[in-house]
Amino acid sequence: MAEPQHTLIVFDCDGVLVDSEPLLQRVHTQLLTEIGWPIIVDEIHREHLGRSTADVIASVEQHIGRSVPVDFLQRRDAMRFELFAADLDAVPGVIEALNVLEGTGFSTCVASSGSHQAIRLTLRHVGLHGWFAGRIFSAQDVANGKPAPDLFMYAATSMGFNPRPFMGHINGRVLRALMWFAFPKSGH
Repeated sequence: MAEPQHTLIVFDCDGVLVDSEPLLQRVHTQLLTEIGWPIIVDEIHREHLGRSTADVIASVEQHIGRSVPVDFLQRRDAMRFELFAADLDAVPGVIEALNVLEGTGFSTCVASSGSHQAIRLTLRHVGLHGWFAGRIFSAQDVANGKPAPDLFMYAATSMGFNPRPFMGHINGRVLRALMWFAFPKSGH
């Protein structure tokens, strides 16, 4: 692996930096059941986890056989932000891990399927926005969101790193379901 000062760690947001997955699952199960898809958590993971909003909407519409209600996204966002205000926390251990990474010279950024607005609000709510200000990338920035690699490649390139030699992906204990990608600095 490249030296830390020449390595970028790209974090996902939901479920990696912030413990939002259980809250998002509650919102989705309620809303989708209301519009005719009594979805369960396993289906949410299989069908929607890590996908862009556009991909999720397309999946829901295909499953229910019609367009989602006009106010679907507004209701989803209102429910999500209400739950986040009451119950959202950073993933246990994430601040300690970020301190270690910063102290050893790693560069970091966030690349998430969420909108820029949602990522910023979420990170601000749990006190992590300052760690990543100016280094937040959204599926809104690329033509193909996750699971395509475009978002991670865009984030790496934007940060001055070479995205070609993909260095790793782990599910770590410290960050519970940590997803990171390490890219060497361009020219190293």
